[in-house]
Amino acid sequence: MELCINLLFFCVILTLCVQFFVHSYEERKESEHVTFAVNEVCNLAEILINSDSSLSSITEYYPLARVSSDEMSAT
Repeated sequence: MELCINLLFFCVILTLCVQFFVHSYEERKESEHVTFAVNEVCNLAEILINSDSSLSSITEYYPLARVSSDEMSAT
């Protein structure tokens, strides 16, 4: 009987720990994506600051970037 109680207790603790590790992993991945996005925005800001402040200067560093015809947005 004591062994069954210990096994049950172990299973409950194991379930909680697995949930904790999964949640931590998901938060780490989300944090990596946010950090990458912030770095890219900072890079683009530096390009605009150190160039003629036109969006067309972005295509020099990012060849796959597309600038709208009115130069109001870029993707």
